[in-house]
Amino acid sequence: MCERIKSYYSKCKIMKFIDGLKEKMPFQNEAQFQHALAMAIDKDITEKNKKYEVWLEVWTGSKNLNEDQAAKRDCYTDIVILDAAEKEYIAIELKYKTAGLTVTKDYGDIRLKQQDANDLGCYDYLWDVQRIQDLISGENKDGNLKKCSCVGGYAIFLTNERKYWAYKRENCVNKNKYYDFCIGDGSRIEKTKPLEWHSPRDTKKEGMRKSSIQLGNCLRDTQFEWKPFQDKAQEQRQNFAGVSEFRYLFLELNRN
Repeated sequence: MCERIKSYYSKCKIMKFIDGLKEKMPFQNEAQFQHALAMAIDKDITEKNKKYEVWLEVWTGSKNLNEDQAAKRDCYTDIVILDAAEKEYIAIELKYKTAGLTVTKDYGDIRLKQQDANDLGCYDYLWDVQRIQDLISGENKDGNLKKCSCVGGYAIFLTNERKYWAYKRENCVNKNKYYDFCIGDGSRIEKTKPLEWHSPRDTKKEGMRKSSIQLGNCLRDTQFEWKPFQDKAQEQRQNFAGVSEFRYLFLELNRN
């Protein structure tokens, strides 16, 4: 009996790949993060002589923005690990958000932008989670891998913006606009109804960001746990205290 791809590329194994990227930090952008992880996986496939493939930016179908809109949005998955023989694959989505930071290297400086908009960053991460959930449940019938089955996925969020892990839903007295989408350390998403903005926004400006997200039961009883990733030396820190600390959130999604 052949080894299944999901068993081989377990949560533990992918997390080891993530931890192995510390020496490459900080990444200048999300694309660099994506490429570094894909190269680590590809190297493992080659060294272990596995008959798997790594694809980047794979079109995995389209999705309605919400029930009231006929328009669809094309969905792309950051990394796909494919077992072509068994017609199975794992979907990996990455988010990389930064607070302003300058890190001095031997060859010069790496300057990270102050991206802000952490409310939209939380939304985008859970949108990734929903799309992986849709792939696992087989809701997307088109896309480049429409003849294959998604057997699991991972949603990974790496950041040095402490607002993502420090803001906790249970400590919020007055619900802010992204209360439903809070991913702070120790938080849970308990509701099974669609997640909604609490302050409706201008549809023309926000587009799909005003759409609800339906996570079903895929995150029930899941507590968000932000893990430490890297902290730059004191002499390399710039701007505000703490922005040199990177943490990551790692969620695993499986078939029910």
